[in-house]
Amino acid sequence: DAATADIVRVLAPTLVHRLSSTTETDALQALSFLGVLFTVDPLSATALLTREETRSNLVDVPDIFPGNAAVETALAELLSQAAAVKPCRALVREDWGEFLKRVASTGGDESKTKALLALLKLSRGGGEEGVQGQEVEPGVTEDEEVALSRRLAGDLVNAVDTKEEPLDTVEALAHLSLTPAVREALSTNPSFLRALLSIPRSKDRSTLPVLYGISVIVSNILAYRPKLVGEEAQLDRLRRMAKGGLARGSEKLKDEPIPRLERDEAVKDRCKRLLRAGVVPALVAMAKAGADSAGVRDGVGRAFLSLVEEKDNRGSVIQAGGAKALQAVIRPGLAQPDASLLPPIQALAKLAITSSPLLLFGPTPSASFDVIRPFHLLLSDPRSSLLQQFEALMALTNLASLGPEISERIAAQTGLLGTLDQLLLDDNILVRRAAAELVCNLVSSELVFRRYTVEPGAPGRLHVLLALSDVDDKATRLAAAGALAMLSDSPEACTALLTLPKGAENTFSIVVQLIDPS
Repeated sequence: DAATADIVRVLAPTLVHRLSSTTETDALQALSFLGVLFTVDPLSATALLTREETRSNLVDVPDIFPGNAAVETALAELLSQAAAVKPCRALVREDWGEFLKRVASTGGDESKTKALLALLKLSRGGGEEGVQGQEVEPGVTEDEEVALSRRLAGDLVNAVDTKEEPLDTVEALAHLSLTPAVREALSTNPSFLRALLSIPRSKDRSTLPVLYGISVIVSNILAYRPKLVGEEAQLDRLRRMAKGGLARGSEKLKDEPIPRLERDEAVKDRCKRLLRAGVVPALVAMAKAGADSAGVRDGVGRAFLSLVEEKDNRGSVIQAGGAKALQAVIRPGLAQPDASLLPPIQALAKLAITSSPLLLFGPTPSASFDVIRPFHLLLSDPRSSLLQQFEALMALTNLASLGPEISERIAAQTGLLGTLDQLLLDDNILVRRAAAELVCNLVSSELVFRRYTVEPGAPGRLHVLLALSDVDDKATRLAAAGALAMLSDSPEACTALLTLPKGAENTFSIVVQLIDPS
């Protein structure tokens, strides 16, 4: 755009002059300036770096200053910043791939770290994909990543002890923590965890960029493998079979096992280690201090979702203020909800399923009003998985148990009752059961009572409940029969039940079976 063109026009001559200089100070100033510009204005930095004159002079820098550690480190830092910007990756790989590999192998500690990080960003596409990022291409081995993470973990401990700015170290660890072996190494380093989790509670060091990096590190360490269903699960299995090759003595493909450090058991252990290290108070602090950052909220929400996956962890999360923190993470995103809002809502739903809403949200039913909309969003959003819908149903059922007033508010959510009609007929037994239980708890509201008794379509809805009262699943039978029992207080409902297509005899036979199953 015009602003970028103006910046390039003003800065390019000075930048090229310093890059072509044989004076170390000029070269360092040019490299450092361009590296910093990538962090504040990546568009202008990209425009400057991709100019032919800039490229040609930059390529000559290592030859002009052979063996100069300071220049080598500054250049590696610049390339690391550029590798995080998509339009620059091909250029960095083409012009500087060999340089980065050489420095990563033979450079000093600081330049080696910068070069390895640049190679890591190139192989992962800059790390924008978070936990679900692309697999690492050959270039940085897993052992090198683990060794680098240990060195950076030590750097972070020192930075916290000396009260230095830890942003560069945090950024590097955020990229590295995509690798399961690095997650394991970091989670078993008590001094690192203590230092990392102390930063969000320190007002001096808890800037938004640092908090974002910490939220990424923590959410990556705690991340479970995505729970795939249907076609996604089948495709994942086919990918693993393709990697596994042919089974010995057979022409069939073997299913490659899930790596040990990616299995649920390993993730559960990492969650427990971070809980012992005090991760929940740190997440609570990040939810408060990073409320203005969508990235921080996303990382905090995903971390909480992993922590509450295990029921045994939920009490610790609640006691440390996790429920209130999740509400703080969710609230800003409700104006324009996107997919990043679903994980924190799901985490809050898990807490609401296994704990009393009065304990989570406040001592009166009205204190739970604010969470109705998020749970409805989790239920009705087209991006929600079946598991998320199921957990939203369970959470809403628990809320509705608080009385008619909150049931009325739940039923008044736009489109909720229509969604509920569909889920009562879902193929999944657990989803059908949860939908029936929610209907049973909502019948006390005037809206739902009228919907099943006098509104258009009421006979059809009663027919569905009657059919669900005759299924094999006991919990579904009890919920549907409980709803019918309350609805039978309406003469219109009784008339409709006795005039269904299969007649009164069928209705009475189901009712008798419910009263006396023997």
